[in-house]
Amino acid sequence: MKKNILKILNNSKGFFSIEAIMSASMVLVILIFILGLSAYQIPKMQLQNNIQTLVQKAKVQGGLTNKNSGIGEHNDVDNFLNTLKSEGFNPDGVKMSLKTKKTHADAIGVSPVGSQNGFYISKDTLDLMILEVSVEPKINKIMGHKMSPYYFTSTFLSERS
Repeated sequence: MKKNILKILNNSKGFFSIEAIMSASMVLVILIFILGLSAYQIPKMQLQNNIQTLVQKAKVQGGLTNKNSGIGEHNDVDNFLNTLKSEGFNPDGVKMSLKTKKTHADAIGVSPVGSQNGFYISKDTLDLMILEVSVEPKINKIMGHKMSPYYFTSTFLSERS
């Protein structure tokens, strides 16, 4: 069997056959595809799940809480950054904005659910909220080429009365 494989790989003149070169090229292309998938796409899928969780919190609360919301370190923005840090991302490379479409009000720093007379985006305003998040990749360079940041945008309405 070993002689049959060598016979297929080698041409009668001692050179590699075109079939062997084509199959080796195909294996190389598949390996590069798997490398690209594991280095860029899989972390992107993890980030999409975290962004969806953040969007759900913003819908329910009429925005996102931060340190200025009066709830200390257990706020939405810090929890999101800590989650990214635990997954290997650099929290300093994250840029986040949550604005309303009509009034361009900043919806980060809202009062938590249950607080009276606080600031939040009400569902009665019918003002769309747009969450934009940019995250630097875990691996900044592959083969000398700088990777672009992950960029996510989500548009939704508030569910808070």
